[in-house]
Amino acid sequence: MSAAAAPTRAKPRVLIAAEHPATRAGVRLALGETVECTEAEDVDRALTAALRDRPDVCMVDFEPAGRGIRAAAEIAAKVPGARVGVMTRRVNEDDFIVALRSRVAGYASEEIDPSRLQHLVEGVLAGEPAVPRRIVTRLITVHTSRGGNRDADVGGRRPEDINTRARE
Repeated sequence: MSAAAAPTRAKPRVLIAAEHPATRAGVRLALGETVECTEAEDVDRALTAALRDRPDVCMVDFEPAGRGIRAAAEIAAKVPGARVGVMTRRVNEDDFIVALRSRVAGYASEEIDPSRLQHLVEGVLAGEPAVPRRIVTRLITVHTSRGGNRDADVGGRRPEDINTRARE
């Protein structure tokens, strides 16, 4: 290892920011020993912990949803290296869009199967967005039913060019 190389961490750091102790405990248990967890029980403490600890991932769960999204946006803005996800009691398309515009990397229901949380965090760490399937399905339906721009440029190519190349 060269002197300039940064030491690698054994485990990713996850900040669990939620007002309910049961939620924090549940997320921590679901993530198991795969990550180092810290916790915060309110928005101010969450921001303080994120600035202090510089976590790799922040899972934010404050109600109402708008409050959680604002907290997530503030953490994302002030701790640029952190990937921030919002957990919510009620999955809502409008809230999802607001969260997305706030640079949130993930959006999940509190009712997510606990066995999926570890995969969600791993995906977010890998740069993948965490989006509930219900919302993905709805976004695709809305885009296609509104006559989405079928002539849209896809990676420098039009869709018909892609189809032509696929037949060649």
